[in-house]
Amino acid sequence: DLGWIGRVMTRAVAGGFRFGTDAPMSWIGADDAAQGLIAALDRGKNGERYILSAERMSMIQFFNRVATLTDRRPAKPRKPSSLETIASFSTTFATMFGKRPLLSVEEARFLSGGVKVDGGYARTEIGVKYTPLASVLPPLVNTYQRALERFGH
Repeated sequence: DLGWIGRVMTRAVAGGFRFGTDAPMSWIGADDAAQGLIAALDRGKNGERYILSAERMSMIQFFNRVATLTDRRPAKPRKPSSLETIASFSTTFATMFGKRPLLSVEEARFLSGGVKVDGGYARTEIGVKYTPLASVLPPLVNTYQRALERFGH
């Protein structure tokens, strides 16, 4: 995954710099998200919106779960203002060299504010079943570890 969450996972598994705050985030496994989309198509009401969210935890809590699975030290929460500063410098230098920033300004804003959503409506209305992240994370981390070994990092 070359997107934001893929880069976040790669850094977390590799023990790299992890950006996070205590702001709540919404998490769902990819298989559950796919099954939720199918359930919405099959059983959802026309025009209705269904939020798919298995669990809420901060990015720091997520990083610390990954740290436990990879025998890495826990991440320390950062203040939103420090993330904005890091993002500003990172974006400036990345732009100068034609690279992707380590942390973009948009990502810093997202991490600072968090996401407060509830997937309960999708569970009750269309029967979405969520797998606990405690079950999703170990094989996901293992996949990232194998990829890092294979492709080097």
